[in-house]
Amino acid sequence: MSLQASEIEAVEKIVSVKMDAEEMFTAFNVTLEAQMQGVHRKNVELRDIIHMMYERGNMPDYTRTLKDIPGAPAPAWVYHPEHMSADDFMPLDRTGQRRQKQATAIQVAQAAMGASPKAPVATAPQPTAPVPAVGAHVPDGRGRVCVPVEMVKSLGLVKGDDVYVAVNTERLEVTKGYPTADVAVIGYVVDPRGNIRVSKQTLDRAQFKCSEFNIVAENGTVVITPK
Repeated sequence: MSLQASEIEAVEKIVSVKMDAEEMFTAFNVTLEAQMQGVHRKNVELRDIIHMMYERGNMPDYTRTLKDIPGAPAPAWVYHPEHMSADDFMPLDRTGQRRQKQATAIQVAQAAMGASPKAPVATAPQPTAPVPAVGAHVPDGRGRVCVPVEMVKSLGLVKGDDVYVAVNTERLEVTKGYPTADVAVIGYVVDPRGNIRVSKQTLDRAQFKCSEFNIVAENGTVVITPK
């Protein structure tokens, strides 16, 4: 059965949200979220939507890397921002899922032959992989530093809004209103995905001598400083 427009739209929206948050993901991750939102489709039915989005150029500043996934039958594409490494991706371990499918298939076969299916043997829960801590922000392939969408929203900004960056030595202050301080001010516009991407030229004007940055929200201002 062909996919409905609403199902395709749901998948594309999930991908867009993940890109806004600069998350790494596979098509399987997106499928799981779509299923939780009521899209009753398998990964094999939805994964081509994600792959086509990338191949059509609908994932700017993102690239993909083929990576082995524990328990998956074949390597999968990991979609990630260009300035991040797929080696840092924390995949879901699908080994247990495959075992459960095999056990279910055996029970179905036993029932068909009139045998009583054996109760599954309880196994000790497997430890989950630790969630990586949020690290420093690093420039993308064009030397830009991205202010995350959550911080942009904390300023009361949405896509298309004007925003101002006050330039100090090794400190940038991003505000919704025009700064009153007597410093250089550079105007930006919130991009279609709700981010603010501070250019390399602005970073150079602030005389940063680092390759990693802290970005924090302080009293209605987003502050960018060296890591």
